[in-house]
Amino acid sequence: LRTSDSIGRFLPGVPPDKRPITIADLMHHRSGLPRYGFDLERRDWAVESRDQSVRGILGSLLTRAPGSEFDYQNSNYVLLAAIVEQVAGSTLEAFLERRFFRPAGMHDTYAGTKITPSLRERVVWSLGDPAEVFTILDRPPSYLRMGRGVVTTARDLHRWLRMLTTGPLLSEATRRKLFTIGAELGPQYGYGGGWFIRSASTGSPRIVFHRGDLGGYRSEIRLALPSGRIVIAL
Repeated sequence: LRTSDSIGRFLPGVPPDKRPITIADLMHHRSGLPRYGFDLERRDWAVESRDQSVRGILGSLLTRAPGSEFDYQNSNYVLLAAIVEQVAGSTLEAFLERRFFRPAGMHDTYAGTKITPSLRERVVWSLGDPAEVFTILDRPPSYLRMGRGVVTTARDLHRWLRMLTTGPLLSEATRRKLFTIGAELGPQYGYGGGWFIRSASTGSPRIVFHRGDLGGYRSEIRLALPSGRIVIAL
C-alpha cells in the first residue's frame, strides 16, 4: 500500500470520475468528495454498514476535481477506514487495537462497537441537549462514525501523541510524511494526514493541531515540534 495508490485498487465499483482519487487525496481532503450521510433531523449520522457507506460515497457527485482543492469532509476518512480493513484483513477496530492502542499502553480507549456497559457512566451525556438522557454509546452503530466512534481519555490521548512522536511504532520516514503539508491553506499553513500544520520558514512542522465539536462539546489537541510539548483541551 502506497499513498500514491488509486482507491480503485482496493475498493470495488469505483466510478470513472473517482478513479483518479488516491489514498493521499483522501488523507489530505483533496478528493472532491462531498459531505455524506449526516441526518440533520436526528442530529446524527445515518445508520449504515460499511458496504452501504462506501457505495453511497462513491455514488455521490464530486464537488471539485480530485486532487485540485482542499475540502474537509469525513467521507474521505470513511473510505480510508474501508481500505485499511481491506488491506489488513480485519475490522478497523481490531487493527487499531492490535497495531496502536495496545502497544501504546492505551488501556482506556475503545473503538467501534467494542464498548462495555460499564463505560456508560464515564461518557459525556447526550449531544449537548440537556433534555436528552443518553450517551453517544446508546446511539445505534454506524460505519459512518466507525461503529460508535472512539471513546478515550485525556491520559490516553497524551499516550497517543507520544506514540506519534517517539518510540518504535512509527518509522522516522512515516513521521515526516505524517507531519508534512499535503494541502496548502495559507503561508506556511496547511493540512496533511489528519493534522492542521503550521510550519517554520524552513518548511519543518512547528505546531500540529486538530479540533472537533459535536452538539456543543468541543475539544482540541496541539503538539509542538520538535519539543514534543502537548496541549489537550476537552
